[in-house]
Amino acid sequence: MNGSGESSADQPSVAFERWWQSVTLAELAQSSAVIDEFTRESTEPPAVSPEQFARAAVLQMLCIDAGVVDELIARADARNAALVHALELDEDGQKSGVDAFESWLTRRRDISVGLKTCVALLSSPLREAVDAKVDSFIQATTEHQNILFTILFGRGLQKPVVAPSRASFRKPIALKSRNGTRNQGPD
Repeated sequence: MNGSGESSADQPSVAFERWWQSVTLAELAQSSAVIDEFTRESTEPPAVSPEQFARAAVLQMLCIDAGVVDELIARADARNAALVHALELDEDGQKSGVDAFESWLTRRRDISVGLKTCVALLSSPLREAVDAKVDSFIQATTEHQNILFTILFGRGLQKPVVAPSRASFRKPIALKSRNGTRNQGPD
């Protein structure tokens, strides 16, 4: 315990406690490029880690643009809305639209992890404000996954259903009833 009444679970990890002591001007100068790389749409994982993204986002927030997290969230939500709209208009079920949306959701989850790491790097007053936004973003990501499942499920129901023939069902296994007689099932 640190004597302040907070548990160790309420505080950032030791690795993040003094993260700012290792910041360089080069890292600050590259922070925008790191954010762009981490958030770009791609089927490949980002070339930068969530920790690098988080440091870049915090540096941007503290030194260049206080609204960078809001901007990232708004940009992600706009991309998501465009993909959902395209899927809703796509009545012939193009797989490329579904793949693009699914790929975007993977990147959006990566962004969620990076933003949650970003929260851990912030000091207390700023942490609460950003944490609430990030939690809302994570909740929206879950809702967007549900939209994808709804679209996929809805598209699956539009395909013709073929009932299996009676011959494809096997005769039930003989079950022993409680009174010791064998039940062969319906013939």
